[in-house]
Amino acid sequence: MKKKILATFCTLMLCAATQTFSDTDFSQYGLYLERLNHLENVTSFDAAKTNAKYVVFKFSANWCGPCQQLTSIMQQLAVKFPEVLFVEIEIDKFSQLASNNKIKRIPTVILFKDGVKVHRSTGAQTKTYWTDVIQNSFEL
Repeated sequence: MKKKILATFCTLMLCAATQTFSDTDFSQYGLYLERLNHLENVTSFDAAKTNAKYVVFKFSANWCGPCQQLTSIMQQLAVKFPEVLFVEIEIDKFSQLASNNKIKRIPTVILFKDGVKVHRSTGAQTKTYWTDVIQNSFEL
């Protein structure tokens, strides 16, 4: 009986914790948790930056080799951290957005927690590096 009660309690706690991360439905902006999203419009950027508890923006270009390496890592991390919204921004398509965010080199990754920038890094880094940065920046 104790095991059943404990299992039910743990299930309820897991559901409550999961719910706090997904209070905002980003699908209306074409953005989804547990995957690397490709930005389709500036409205989606603004919504993610303003409403997501944890968001990772990766500024990159299709022609950039290090950017492509980092894309693979970010796809893996999006699955590893389902509570974090991962968004890739093509600088050739969104040059004004890149300019507004002072993107001088790519790839550049900017992390926001509750709408506040908590980390910025330029260049391709390892999966271990990004795992540590995400865990420390978002206190996960």
